[in-house]
Amino acid sequence: KFIYDATSSPGNYIELLAGAGVKYWVCERGTPGAELEGVTPAAEDTVVEKFSYDAFAGTNLQQRMGSLAIQNVVVCGVRTEFCVISTAFRAFAEGYRVFVPEDLVGTYDDESERAKAALDLIRYQAFVVQSSELLQ
Repeated sequence: KFIYDATSSPGNYIELLAGAGVKYWVCERGTPGAELEGVTPAAEDTVVEKFSYDAFAGTNLQQRMGSLAIQNVVVCGVRTEFCVISTAFRAFAEGYRVFVPEDLVGTYDDESERAKAALDLIRYQAFVVQSSELLQ
């Protein structure tokens, strides 16, 4: 889950959002939108709080996955054109086989053309599939 933290998030994050006219999607710890929506992690699940679009940046995700000998990564999320693409590219760069289920990504403000363009870019570094294909 994405958490904005002034001490950990990129220094120009708020200014970038303001310059782009973006409002209301900075997830500060303890505010609405910072918690996982519609997902209840099990006790054995790991929830990584990330402070940037890239889930690997500034977190211990790489170390955790390495200790478990994980080779495949499935990336899904709300903002295909931001967090999904950043994390998918980083996972590929770190040597993982990356899968992005296109029916489990999207964008909440109906910028579907932007999300589709991001998926087109992701195809160069990840397998873009349907979620049902992951279970086969």
